[in-house]
Amino acid sequence: MNKTLKIGRNDAIIEFGKQWDERVPRAAIVWLMDRVHVGTSDAKIERSIRARIAKSPDAAAFTKELIEQSVAYALECHRRNQATYRAVNSGFLGDLRKAAPNGLK
Repeated sequence: MNKTLKIGRNDAIIEFGKQWDERVPRAAIVWLMDRVHVGTSDAKIERSIRARIAKSPDAAAFTKELIEQSVAYALECHRRNQATYRAVNSGFLGDLRKAAPNGLK
């Protein structure tokens, strides 16, 4: 769940137990991270986010702090995806065949 708090001039979004500037492009980052392999290194993800910001038409609007928050948000999304991958492969989510309404073949 996301919460929005008023903190001065900008709103802050609470997600992953942290505060994020509302200007962090969260939807774009989530979309991108959902398409990145869970084995991708943090360094590669950081380079990718920084390169995309630099090539963005809005690049001038990204302060150093906003870039750092965007990278951190991407890494949090990557951790969430890695945790999901581990849970699915460990069987932690249970037997999906039994949970499916018509059973899986």
